[in-house]
This record gives sequence, structure tokens and C-alpha cells, in this order.
Amino acid sequence: MYSFNAPITGDVTLYGVWTKLTYKVEFTFVGDVPSDVTVPTTQTGILYNGTASDPSYSYVNQDESKVYTFDGWYTDASCTAKYAFTTPVTQNLTLYGKFTAETAKYGYSVEYYLDEESMGVLDNIADVPYGSEVTADTVQNAYGNSAKEAMSEEKGYPYISFDHAEGITSITADKEQNVAKLYFTTDTFTVTVNYWYYPSGSTTPVKMP
Repeated sequence: MYSFNAPITGDVTLYGVWTKLTYKVEFTFVGDVPSDVTVPTTQTGILYNGTASDPSYSYVNQDESKVYTFDGWYTDASCTAKYAFTTPVTQNLTLYGKFTAETAKYGYSVEYYLDEESMGVLDNIADVPYGSEVTADTVQNAYGNSAKEAMSEEKGYPYISFDHAEGITSITADKEQNVAKLYFTTDTFTVTVNYWYYPSGSTTPVKMP
């Protein structure tokens, strides 16, 4: 490199060399983030007025309790100014990714039993928020009459009484655990039989002891 402090003692030709300016774009996440998401690799060597590549997530990622949707990349940590990847890069950047999290939803089934024997499934309910409680009273009020009618009319059990219901403490991703149950019992009756007879020569019946 030429030193402009050097004395000139003859003709001098100087050759200029241009250095390309390059920048880097770093990525990070803010807020509630899915557990299996990895931070994109920093993009380096981006020329002045060049553009960065968009590493956005085009899928919906679901943990057991939440459904995550990727909202995009922003130029500020508060995620108020969304970044356009067509923007020319003229400096080093840090972009902030944000997800929107919603409670995951699952279904549950309602089964019914007569004298502890399974009679089948009454209904399947979908889109119930994770962690929701389904109380025994809710199950009884919603399905008690229909279960009794199903057994009385279709299955030929006319004398049936409701015993108890079991709700669901917390809806989870485990379908086998998301089962509400109704229990019924067959009514029993006591039949008393009395015997009478006519003593010899009498027209008045006498109850046998």
C-alpha cells in the first residue's frame, strides 16, 4: 500500500483497489416459541444492497398443549415492524421472529354402561381446549336421558336407573384418557307370593303360613 508521506522522486502510478462491503443478518426469537424450533443460521457475506434469504416457517407446529403459527420476522424486538426480504441490506441486521400460540384442541367420547358392562359410545365431541374439565354433572345433564332411551328402546331394557357419571378432570392429547362415562343399573323388584287354601268343608279361603 502506498504511503502518501513518502517523498516523490519521479513519476508514480497508483492503483486503487475496491473492497466489497459485506454484511451479516442474524436471527433470534422472542416470546412464546415451540420447543422444537431451532434458530436459523446467521447469514454472512451479504453484499451492500444485496438481500437476505427468508428462513420463515411455513408450517403450523403443535406441542401437546399449544398450536403455534409463525408470524414472520421483524426489525425490532417488540415485533411491530415486519421485515421485507426484498429490502436491500446496507448494514448488519438482527431480525426477530415471533409465533402466535393458541391452546391446542382435542376431542373426547361419551361411553355408557349397564351393570358395569359397556353398551357402547353415545357421542364424540371435537375441538375441546387442552386442559378443559368435563364435569360429571355436565355429562349426566347432556346425555343421561339419551343413554337411558337408547338402552330402553333399542336394546330392550325397560327398567333402568341412573347410577353415576364420571367426567374428565383435564382434556389432554391422550385420546384413551379423554373418555366420560355414564353408569346405569337394571332395576330389581321384590315379588311376594301368598298361597291360600280352602279348609275341608269351608267356603272361606285361609292364607297359608
